[in-house]
Amino acid sequence: MQDLSSRQREQLLELAVDFQQTIAVRAIVQSNPNHKRLKTHKFLKIFR
Repeated sequence: MQDLSSRQREQLLELAVDFQQTIAVRAIVQSNPNHKRLKTHKFLKIFR
C-alpha cells in the first residue's frame, strides 16, 4: 500500500465503493423481484 501514489489510492477506494454499491443494489433487486427490471435499470444508470 505504501508504494501507491495518493491518486492510485483514491482510485482503489472509488473501485471498492463502486463494488460495494453494486453488491448492495443486487441484494435490493433480488429481494424485490417484482421491481427487478425497473430497479436494475435505474441503479445501473446511477452507478455507470
